[in-house]
Amino acid sequence: MSFSIQYGCREVLPRYYRIKTLFTESIKNGAYKPHQRLPSLKDIALQYSVSSITALRVLRELLRDDAAYSVKGKGCFVSGLARRPQSGRQPGNKIVFIADCFRYNFYMPALKGILDETQKKGFELAVSDSSGNRRRETALLSMCLKSKPAGIIFIPSSARGYGQLLYMEQRSIPAVTIENNISGGSMYMQGNKAARLLINKIESLHSSRRAPDLRRASVAALPAGLIKK
Repeated sequence: MSFSIQYGCREVLPRYYRIKTLFTESIKNGAYKPHQRLPSLKDIALQYSVSSITALRVLRELLRDDAAYSVKGKGCFVSGLARRPQSGRQPGNKIVFIADCFRYNFYMPALKGILDETQKKGFELAVSDSSGNRRRETALLSMCLKSKPAGIIFIPSSARGYGQLLYMEQRSIPAVTIENNISGGSMYMQGNKAARLLINKIESLHSSRRAPDLRRASVAALPAGLIKK
């Protein structure tokens, strides 16, 4: 699992996550070669000015994502393997989270809930800052219509409808919205629930695309004389 952050929203995600993503991107673009040794826990802590606990979390995440492997007494090394897709999904599926990043303290629990679920399921996560501006929200939704992500989680700033959401449904791009007036204490559960609901929609959509047309197959198997016209 990986994530990206768009439109000036980088500061909203946990520090370990941002650092891990830097390593993941470096591995993908070849800056780190397969079986090359990664920086030690101490080196990561010094380079990024984080605690040893945060640095350890970075390495554990890379190991968990199959981006690296460890050798006792030697350290961690690049595996050169992309994370294995789960449930028959193709790698690179991206979920977009659109919210007002200036309301960091309010939406951070929801973001954490989304991250916990998308990470567990192996999806990429892109965070886009709407700045609480309806015009910007519609622009971001329109961009999603063009880029066609696996799905969208959206915290709208307005109770008015968004036509782009209807177009997404027509184009088989699942979307889930979270109300923006929920108390902060329950935002983690709302985010986690929204992510689970969206992933279920994505998986159902993929399953229906893979499922054969049994009606057509059964008709084709009948002798020509038994097919009613």
